[in-house]
Amino acid sequence: MPTTEPEDKVRPRKGRRSRQGPAREAHPEPETSNRREAELVSRLHESVAALGPTAVTTLLAHPDTIRSALATAVRVHLDEPLAEEVETVAGPPAALLDHAEAERRLSRRTRAVQNEDGELLTTEEFARRAGARSRQSVHNWLRKGRIVGWEGAKRGFVFPAEQLDERGRPLNGLGGVVPHFEGRYSAWCWLRDRNGALDGARPIDLLRRNDVARVESAARGYAQGDFG
Repeated sequence: MPTTEPEDKVRPRKGRRSRQGPAREAHPEPETSNRREAELVSRLHESVAALGPTAVTTLLAHPDTIRSALATAVRVHLDEPLAEEVETVAGPPAALLDHAEAERRLSRRTRAVQNEDGELLTTEEFARRAGARSRQSVHNWLRKGRIVGWEGAKRGFVFPAEQLDERGRPLNGLGGVVPHFEGRYSAWCWLRDRNGALDGARPIDLLRRNDVARVESAARGYAQGDFG
């Protein structure tokens, strides 16, 4: 007479099979996982390279935003919904600013955080120290990208004194660096930050030593997306 296996012995085996299926699917093959990770890293590099100097300066001035920005970028590239823990900025819809207004706001906010711009001169002070004929001469230099200056929060345009040499003249080479940047304040931050492409030296210090060619080359590389 045929016998059948008790029901309480059959069900556990079905349960084990149902658990094994999803477990295998939850762990993709290593080759597929590595390829997906490499693609994600490549996309992130492309996103960073597409940022302009002003955007990079903003992130560096406000490092707490970098984690959220990267997390959001990862979710977007993976076509996944944003996680609840990703920090978002609340408020009214963003308004498109012209370049001049964006530069003014950036310079005010970044200086308030870092306060590392060194001695700042008014137009009159800069003209006297640099031996310029008039205020207009200073603004002509600024317009041509021969010096660095920006509109301050309270007293009109300001100009860093550190860009003048020991004789009071604008450092040689500024004219080959400043035009590579979207804004004058962005250029100043780059000039004063230590730069991996220059063996950790500050570009402003190398200009003071008349090492102009290296600094101009690094500025061109930065404008093309080399943030080293």
